[in-house]
Amino acid sequence: MEGNYRLALVEGKEQFNQERFQAAWEETIARLRGRPRGLAPYLPVVQRLPWHTEHERGIREVPLRSIVGSVNRAHQFTAQMRPRSDFLRERWSRVYAAALASQGLPPIELYQYGDAYYVRDGHHRCSVARALGAREMQAYVTELIGPTAEGGRALR
Repeated sequence: MEGNYRLALVEGKEQFNQERFQAAWEETIARLRGRPRGLAPYLPVVQRLPWHTEHERGIREVPLRSIVGSVNRAHQFTAQMRPRSDFLRERWSRVYAAALASQGLPPIELYQYGDAYYVRDGHHRCSVARALGAREMQAYVTELIGPTAEGGRALR
């Protein structure tokens, strides 16, 4: 088991390098197109709400493409959840190795507002899941209920 983890850790470091390379390309393209380069920050969304309530929705399968933001690490990952800094290498590689060795990742924690999700806990797990080709991930979801914009969609 230990040998499998060590091998997966080496693979994780190689995969991290590929993800960082892709992140650099994503950021360049986003900059040229005038689009945001990182995840959307959660705090400005909540601050714009005149009121809201929170409801625990339990564990759900959440499409990774619906995760658009972060509570506290928006600057550390691209909009596609790729790591933006080499500072994240060791932790990211360990999570990758654990995912391969144990055949899965524990659920992450998300806030949901409308059809958008914001990572509260589990940024590295989410990033690794995307790198491994997952389309969905289990998450503990807390839904924010507040005023909606015209047409019934949540404000963003």
